[in-house]
Amino acid sequence: MKRKYNRGQVLVLVALAIIVLLGFAALAIDLGYLWTVRHELQRCADAGALAGAAAFKDPPHRGSENNGTKNKARDLAKEFARKDKVITSALADNEVIVTFKANAADNTLTYFQIRVDTSRRANLFFGRIFLPWVDVNAYAIAEAATASHNVNCIKPFGISYPWNDNAPKNNLYDTGEKLYKECDPSNPTWSFCPGSLITIKVSNKDNTAIDPTPNPQTETSHFFALDFAEMTRRMPACNGPGGAAGFELWTKSQCLDDCLTISVGDSIPVEPGNMVGPTYDGAQYLIDQEMIQLHGVTRFDEGIASTCGHPIFGSEGCDGTTWKLSPRVFRIPVYDPTVDQLRPGNADIHVAEFAGMWLDHVDDVGSDGQATVYGRWITADVIRGAGGGSTSGTPTVIYLRLVK
Repeated sequence: MKRKYNRGQVLVLVALAIIVLLGFAALAIDLGYLWTVRHELQRCADAGALAGAAAFKDPPHRGSENNGTKNKARDLAKEFARKDKVITSALADNEVIVTFKANAADNTLTYFQIRVDTSRRANLFFGRIFLPWVDVNAYAIAEAATASHNVNCIKPFGISYPWNDNAPKNNLYDTGEKLYKECDPSNPTWSFCPGSLITIKVSNKDNTAIDPTPNPQTETSHFFALDFAEMTRRMPACNGPGGAAGFELWTKSQCLDDCLTISVGDSIPVEPGNMVGPTYDGAQYLIDQEMIQLHGVTRFDEGIASTCGHPIFGSEGCDGTTWKLSPRVFRIPVYDPTVDQLRPGNADIHVAEFAGMWLDHVDDVGSDGQATVYGRWITADVIRGAGGGSTSGTPTVIYLRLVK
């Protein structure tokens, strides 16, 4: 008799279940939609932050944080953040907020960082019976950072910071002589400026084949040949030759990324042998490769400052893509001669920073048994082939990265 009162209960339960399921479905649709909007906002924020940070590394604002640089960074950030659509339209100007480090006490950002906040009001589909819209936000922080960790594609030329060799002029760093870790426009010949000439001549640390009294320390703007093979001999990917053959291989190769990355502070052994021949052959090979690949980039000449074909004095509006891809553009480790003087028993240098260099030209081996290679400091990015020509700032390697 009681069974007749149970009729219809299943129908009620099914109806209630359908309502609940539809509610979950509606919630899932709205949440998925909001997630899509959030993803699109994040993409815009990332693009804007990276574009804005580029203002801190490109001429003529490289290494500067003045209002002109920040205005340029803000314009770039807004331009690129508004290139893509969010939902159905590009972001409005007031939906992209750009901020920089406010002052020395501001711990939210560091110098040469930029934060881009993006926002969009998203109307809900099913949730509007409770809430008609939701404000969705995203942000990104990017910086123009000095390359300091895991840098690759490096030539084995250990070059010191330049110094002014005062009396007595002995081609050695003596206590009290001015060391240049930055560019000094008033003394560009000696200082660490893009365009300054570097004499890349092998310093004879302990090889008496050329000089019976080998120099225990590099001369200003000269270099030590670095023994990358010693650093990588335990790596299967770098099971190549050492000595002169290995040094020449590292010099000629545009990039051996699988073999070696170097960070600031790393200790690098110096090649003990005569590296004059490998230096000359390796440098000439890079110049020859450029002639094959790019049909030649002009030699350094201040008289062509108005052209776009030169890495040092090309005008700001030039793209410079051709020379940036040249084998003659590379990065080198720089060391501090006040720290590493390579006296007997000290056969290492320690990386102080990384710098960009343009291989200018090569002189033939002279009667003294030396072959001289000439380079120019240039601004350069950590990505191989990128760079910029500028007569101000420093040749420190800078790269862009997203921090958050």
